Amino acid sequence: MHKKVKEAFDVLKELINSKKCLTVEEIKEALNLDLSERRTKDILDGLVEYFGEEVIQKNFRNKKTCYKLNDTSDLITEIFLKSDDISFILQELSNSNPTYLKKLEDETKREVKKLIKSENLFLETI
Repeated sequence: MHKKVKEAFDVLKELINSKKCLTVEEIKEALNLDLSERRTKDILDGLVEYFGEEVIQKNFRNKKTCYKLNDTSDLITEIFLKSDDISFILQELSNSNPTYLKKLEDETKREVKKLIKSENLFLETI
C-alpha cells in the first residue's frame, strides 16, 4: 500500500477508535508515526474534505483544532458512495473493533452483507 494512503488510513483508524475530539498533536502521539504536525493536519483536513463535516467533525478545544468521527454508519455510507472497492476498509473496521459493524444501521448492514456476498461470488469465479 502506498505510504501516504496507509498514513491516511492510520489517522482514520485512530478517529474510529477514539470517542472524543482529538487534536493533531494527540493523533500524532497516539499513532507514534514519523509524521510532522503539518502532514497530520493535512491528512485530517483531507479526510474532512473527502467525507464531509457531517462524518468527520472539525471543532475547537482549548484554542486548538480537533477532529471527531460523528458516526461509523455515516462513514460506511460515504465509503460505499465514493469507492469501487471497499472490502479492505471493511476488513480494517472489523479487525480494529468488530462491534463497529454490529452497531451499523439496518440498511447499512444489508448493504455490507450484499457487498461481501457479491465479492465472495466474484472471488469464487476467479
